[in-house]
Amino acid sequence: MKSFVIGLFQYERLLVGDENTTASFKIKGLEPLPEPEYTPEEGGFASLWIKPVSPVALHNPSNAAFLFPEEPEFIEAVNASWRQKIAETYDTATAEKALLTSKLASIASRTRFRFASITNEDGTTKNIRGCLNFVLKVTAREPFLHLLLNTGMGAYNHQGLGFLEVAAPEIMTKVP
Repeated sequence: MKSFVIGLFQYERLLVGDENTTASFKIKGLEPLPEPEYTPEEGGFASLWIKPVSPVALHNPSNAAFLFPEEPEFIEAVNASWRQKIAETYDTATAEKALLTSKLASIASRTRFRFASITNEDGTTKNIRGCLNFVLKVTAREPFLHLLLNTGMGAYNHQGLGFLEVAAPEIMTKVP
């Protein structure tokens, strides 16, 4: 997959802009990110400490409101979103059987969220609330961890929300 993506974008032009201003960039080289170092767990499972790079938008079960990390339904919504990505990538049976655990490791402040303007297919725009400044410890089989890390968490991943990265080692030592 790495070779395909690098070959696809290498030596291509990238246009960035809007209706009024556009800039053209020539891609001279690409470098893949290193594979994450999974922490081995019992029973063939692995874990990662992850944090959002862009706001994570997770809905409550009735899809009526966006959740903050300290709300009780947040972890349930994390796992439901993750399970949906597994079902879309593998199949529903695999998603239902997957053993996934998510544990909130740290959180900075309830007020740390961002609004992102999302344009719908019909051209209407709405503001989506997404949260930042939290760390989760996620545990599952490595392919499912890899999927979560590469596809993102929550809603609107295709519009730039919910991108994740492995948390820095100094964060891991502060969390029980």
